[in-house]
Amino acid sequence: MKTVKGEDIYKRSSVLLVLIFALALGLRLWGIDFGLGLDYHSDEQFKLKDIIALLSGHSLEDALSYAHPTFMRRFVAVVLHVFTAISTNAPDYETIHVISRICIALLGALTVVPVFLIGKELVSEKLGLLAALVLALVPTHVIHSHYLKEDIPQTFWLAFFLFFAIKIIRSGSITYYAFSGLVGGLALATKYPSAVMVTVPLVAAHILNCRKEKSLLTGLFASLRDRRLWLAMFTVVLTFAIFSFDALRNIHVFLQGIRYEFSHAFRGHFGIRISSLPLFFTYHLRFSLWPGMTPFLLMLSFAGMIAALYLTGKDRERLEETGWVIFTLLVFYFTVEIPLLKPPGFQRYVIPCVPLLSLFAAWAFLFFIGNKNMPVKVAGVFISSLIVFYAGIMSSRYVNEMVPDTRDVAAGWIEKWMYEDVSPDASIMLFGQYDSNLPYRVIKSRTFSDRISWSSSLDDMLMRKPDYIVVSSLNYDRYFQYKMYGDRYSMDLEIYYKFYRILFETHRPVMSFSSSLPRLGINNPVILVYRVDYEKLKALWTM
Repeated sequence: MKTVKGEDIYKRSSVLLVLIFALALGLRLWGIDFGLGLDYHSDEQFKLKDIIALLSGHSLEDALSYAHPTFMRRFVAVVLHVFTAISTNAPDYETIHVISRICIALLGALTVVPVFLIGKELVSEKLGLLAALVLALVPTHVIHSHYLKEDIPQTFWLAFFLFFAIKIIRSGSITYYAFSGLVGGLALATKYPSAVMVTVPLVAAHILNCRKEKSLLTGLFASLRDRRLWLAMFTVVLTFAIFSFDALRNIHVFLQGIRYEFSHAFRGHFGIRISSLPLFFTYHLRFSLWPGMTPFLLMLSFAGMIAALYLTGKDRERLEETGWVIFTLLVFYFTVEIPLLKPPGFQRYVIPCVPLLSLFAAWAFLFFIGNKNMPVKVAGVFISSLIVFYAGIMSSRYVNEMVPDTRDVAAGWIEKWMYEDVSPDASIMLFGQYDSNLPYRVIKSRTFSDRISWSSSLDDMLMRKPDYIVVSSLNYDRYFQYKMYGDRYSMDLEIYYKFYRILFETHRPVMSFSSSLPRLGINNPVILVYRVDYEKLKALWTM
């Protein structure tokens, strides 16, 4: 009877996990056609260029192609090869774009599987299912699963790595060392910061396993001589090499890309650097996790850490495992918090923290479910349920507003407005691009008329004396935030800050386009249309 009951529980858990996966995938596919074929997310254009080159049988020769590892692009290219093989027509650019995004959405939804396994391994299937459900509903994970970027695939592999690392702590089997090295190598082949996110927790897990029957000092020295650790490290490097074979074939170009990305991390985004030290290393906590998870869910996660320590406090080995999970969360967080690079859309950098935070939020839920004090139990379960439900509602609202994007709405309005309400001799300028193509378009990439022009240069824009200018928060936000928190603020950046400040203080927008929600990621920036009083602006500018 017990065996049958166990099989029933397993089947029920499997069914629930499939339903959670379906929910996660549905949220991540909803709005997947946001900005298709356009450069609304500039990094996507670089990725698509490389994917199309790989589809055509070309190798990647550009150093910037190796600023990020190539696994994600190769994975998507393989999927597109299969699609091309079974399709009667060659895919056009928009089809390639949407299939590429679907690949990321699928990996984002599949991340519920390793999160379930982690929760099941640490405590029970109930914790695993609750953690998977929380992850399925976290707004920042849902939104960033819509973009062709490395953060979601990296998190997918890191989540599996965490599962095998916990297995290492518990059993020390060489099989788990090999598997942890394999998925750790795939994470590294997806995004370079995984080097820290894999090696440090792996060494810590290995030390915990080795010192079970030894003193701390003896166990430490024994662990560093242990061949299992070096096997795992070798597997990480080998897996990276296998899935980055073209990089090793073009080693000089590959090293150029690595050098660029490393310097970029500490040089800042377009010269704008933000140090977390003045903010006591809470930058991503305040501006990424707080809005990205919702404040309530983030606080539930912190409560879950305390609950986890309390529940495992009487068992030394379980307490060490809980401590290792918290330590790993901190490693993930500080790996992205310490670099000075924090560009627009920076919330995605802390995506690897989200599965662990989801686990702790579920742990808090589980604490209340098992509480013997009935009033505490009822109140805790009710509040926790509301928090998770609220996160799901916010995710639904976010994806519902992805299409149409504010830039699409603005483009349609400007086209109609230009012909109906603006005098034929008026000039309109779309201002804020760094060059003619990238990184962030103000509105949709199309030319309405000779009266509408683009400008990335402030001098050029002022020289042409436009009657109207259209600006985007993806461009101007950086100057205000980085003016407040920047580590180094150059004169060039100061000039742009001054211009936007004068514009906003002295002019009122003719029209504005914005989402009803704070922006997560790169979609739905605020678009503002201004009629410019050039003489007034010039007088204030020259003061």
